Amino acid sequence: MIQSLEKAIDQLLQLSESEQREIAQRILITIENKKIAAKNNDVNGSFSANELDKEIVAKKNAWDILEELAGTIEAPQDWSQNHAHYLYGSPKQSQENE
Repeated sequence: MIQSLEKAIDQLLQLSESEQREIAQRILITIENKKIAAKNNDVNGSFSANELDKEIVAKKNAWDILEELAGTIEAPQDWSQNHAHYLYGSPKQSQENE
């Protein structure tokens, strides 16, 4: 078991920071799902993961969810200024237009 965890951690460390955060979040959700299933005496796992995820999300408000997602997506430094360029291919805005 420990060797499996060490191997998984070694592979995890080779991923980008955002991928590491995403996987960590999935692990935490899985642990929380198991806690909810245990609390509901769901020994056989009859709750679907989707139902459990909905229950977890229902406990949080939209601001908590957005705060967790903030900074988890890798994007160019000028994303906010030039999002139309990156989404639709329009010309980039110059720094002077700020």
